[in-house]
Amino acid sequence: MIDGQTPVQGMINSPIFQDYDFTSGGTHVGNTQYGDAFQRANLRNTTRAIDYHVKLGQPTVLPVQTVNVPAWAVSFQTLPTGYLVPVINFSFVSYVGRSLIASLNISPQTLPIVVWGRVNAGGAGGFHDAYQTGNSIQTYIGTSYYPQSARGYAGDVYPLSHEVIEWMDDPLVDNQSAGWNGPFDAYNYGFPPHTGARCDSGSLADDLLETADPFEFLGPVAETSVSTNGFTYNLAEGAFIDFFTRNSRSTIS
Repeated sequence: MIDGQTPVQGMINSPIFQDYDFTSGGTHVGNTQYGDAFQRANLRNTTRAIDYHVKLGQPTVLPVQTVNVPAWAVSFQTLPTGYLVPVINFSFVSYVGRSLIASLNISPQTLPIVVWGRVNAGGAGGFHDAYQTGNSIQTYIGTSYYPQSARGYAGDVYPLSHEVIEWMDDPLVDNQSAGWNGPFDAYNYGFPPHTGARCDSGSLADDLLETADPFEFLGPVAETSVSTNGFTYNLAEGAFIDFFTRNSRSTIS
């Protein structure tokens, strides 16, 4: 149990799968799931976007899978909260995720979400991936689920919400943007602030359309708290297409 519910229960009860009345920039975008609300705001002023919806189906929960992790693939990180986190080699986590999807006969027409619980993958709290399988492409999400006492604003469904909105914008992980770097020099790692032109293709995401990454290191301002089903969840903020196309302002405002 984590904060009174299992990770799977927490995810299912959250606005990732349950409807919530969302407003963005003062504009009501619907009583709907978080990913759908984000995209409705993102595409608000495009043709027929007022009727746009992409909602996740209610999940089918498969049995817990046991994975034996070799010693070479494990290290440990102590968070600022004092919480000790197992860090599993990223390639190993990715390999296990793909292997489970194959062995469980999961169709490419579905979005598998592989829940790791209280570990991360090579320092990542979650990721989304796509790969060729037969004549189809399988997309999937891998995610952690931490207690709020361990990761604060980045606990509970924050990693999953981060990946869901990125998956919606770039399910095949191949959408290149015009080039971007973090707002307020969030990715500058203590170096002097940039001068002159911004969006200098200096992002960690290699200029892919990674919707939530621009906010990743901005701290608590990078999340939105939503209270529903007796729990306050943390949802990742995301950048609209206007950020990646370098518009001067968002179309939702």
